[in-house]
Amino acid sequence: MPSNPIKRTVYSDKNIIFIAVLLFAISLTIITREVVAQDASGEMTPSFPVPLSTPEPDVPAAQDDGDEKLPSLVISATGYEIPQSRVSSDITVITKEDISHLPAHDVGEALNYVTGVTLTRGGGPGTPPSPSIQGSDYTHVKILIDDIPIETLSSGFPDLSLIPLESVDRIEILKGSASSVWGSSLGGVINVITKQPGEKIQLDGGISIGENSTRNYKVGISGKVKDTGYFFSASRFETDGFFDYQKAKNNYFYAKLTEEVNPKLKAELSYGYTGIDREDSGFIATELTYENHGRVMLTYTPKEDYELSISAYDRHIDTRSVDIASNTDNYRDRENMYGGIFRSVWHHSKESTFSMGLEGSHGNLKLSTAATDENYDTDKGAVFANESLGIGALTLNAGARYDNDSAFGSELSPSAGVVYKIAAGTFVRVNAARGFSPPPLPYRYHAEKKESEKRLVEVERMAALGKLAGSVAHEINNPLAIMKNYIFVMSKNKMAEENPNQKYLKIIDGEIERVAKIIRDFNDFYKGVMVAELEEFDMSAPLKEVLAFCKVDLATKGITVEERVDESGKVMADKDKLKQVFLNLIKNAGEAMPNGGRVTVKTRKENGRIYVFVTDTGMGIKPEHTGKVFEPFFTTKGVKGFGFGFGLGLGLTVTYGIIKSFGGDIEVESEAGKGTTFKVMLPTTSD
Repeated sequence: MPSNPIKRTVYSDKNIIFIAVLLFAISLTIITREVVAQDASGEMTPSFPVPLSTPEPDVPAAQDDGDEKLPSLVISATGYEIPQSRVSSDITVITKEDISHLPAHDVGEALNYVTGVTLTRGGGPGTPPSPSIQGSDYTHVKILIDDIPIETLSSGFPDLSLIPLESVDRIEILKGSASSVWGSSLGGVINVITKQPGEKIQLDGGISIGENSTRNYKVGISGKVKDTGYFFSASRFETDGFFDYQKAKNNYFYAKLTEEVNPKLKAELSYGYTGIDREDSGFIATELTYENHGRVMLTYTPKEDYELSISAYDRHIDTRSVDIASNTDNYRDRENMYGGIFRSVWHHSKESTFSMGLEGSHGNLKLSTAATDENYDTDKGAVFANESLGIGALTLNAGARYDNDSAFGSELSPSAGVVYKIAAGTFVRVNAARGFSPPPLPYRYHAEKKESEKRLVEVERMAALGKLAGSVAHEINNPLAIMKNYIFVMSKNKMAEENPNQKYLKIIDGEIERVAKIIRDFNDFYKGVMVAELEEFDMSAPLKEVLAFCKVDLATKGITVEERVDESGKVMADKDKLKQVFLNLIKNAGEAMPNGGRVTVKTRKENGRIYVFVTDTGMGIKPEHTGKVFEPFFTTKGVKGFGFGFGLGLGLTVTYGIIKSFGGDIEVESEAGKGTTFKVMLPTTSD
């Protein structure tokens, strides 16, 4: 591969000839076959003008919303059609006329000409652009095509190259939060409105040719038969790319049928398909994407000033990344989303409109890589309402929407704005809104997965440490036993009781016993992890036995015990080792309250698990220490010399290992100066 992948053009005679041929081809591209239709007078008239030349090179960018050339109605600010002069939001519209003059073939390329919209591409034509509105992240931008969201569940990425311009009537760009209308849209909304069938039959077609074998073919037909309207469009875009590994072959199809059932009821059915086969220079891979979406909508107008609409949609996308060298999948992303919207619109005066409605959707995401297969689901629901109140030259806008997402919780998004018309085409707009955008769906479970992996590593580390201790315990215990025996012989047979050296022998004996206890604790930890003798029993039984034993001892230290233990349910465990766990936790609670206090022990059964809570009112644990309490040798009790320590820091390590060996878990919550709670969780074997 060359060090510089950019293909440079050196002008020569061949280039001049090529450019001349290209200009001639472009002029042919625009020529469309004239189709005539018979009007009411019986004369044959052209159904549309026939352009005979290319568009002017000075391509007009999308105009601001004050320009009177723009359409009078927009839907992005409210969800229903409203005059743009009554909208307080900042909206730019790319009209059908603008699109016809733009050197672009998809929505992503058309947005290059909108002020405030930035698109980041990984290459030339055919590559997916990443949109940003006024500096927002692309995950904060809502992309809609006829009310259907097209951003992916896996990354929140809206691939605008999936929408060809052949099927687009106009593009509305709302800059700023639109969450009070559309939900997740902190940065703004790009709303694509597709073409409607024409009243008369119209044919459209063309071919465009560019550098590096870049070609675009399109064909379309639109018309109406009695009360049934139809619009069909098909196109193909292909290129060898302007950079290495950026070839693309994109196929598009779009269809729409409309039916006027009666003067008050209208039906609409639409379907879009995109098939993309392109190279990805980032992964040196081939990306295969198949996307299709469909919508059915019914609109009922019982009165001239009142309208009800209900729509249902379904969207599928399947994306694969295949390594070019090995022909193996890097990843595969399969998504399915379906949902519906109900909306009522009431025009309660000539300049005032109130709307409210409901929205719901379900999404499923399947992500596959060489290492993992992941499956995620999400359910969303929303209720919304907004009012546009016109008072002469002044219009007040207000709206609110409540969203609930099974993965990320709920959000309330209000908005308010004012529009004042100073003169024709001149307006003052003030708008304030609260917005939100949750992260992509896998992020919701990423933290839980990381925590689970962290705990698994911790269990494996503890088990390995305990196994190591068990394997060397025998080797260490043997010389310790020999040393202890010789000390006993020396103190009893070789040295008189009044000999001052007896004191030192006792110190040595105590330190040997201390080392032996460390080894025994490690052995206990290892055996706790490797428990083999299990039995089924009610967990409250061993807990009550330990409490009965501890109450007497704790009472002598000024500590009261509050017991709230019921017959919680049966567990599969080792009863003696479970007693050891409870004894250790209650003993630790007592040691945390040298000046007296209260220990509370309670149980709870929930979702197939039994919970035991041991809470004290003692000194608590510092935040920086709570994550270390189960580590070997960590203790906050201090050590008192010559083997008479307050703690060696292995009790909770042993407790942790025992609970984990039963398929359970143990957690600690503490606040310095207020107390500590240990929570033991074990799976139950009974309902």
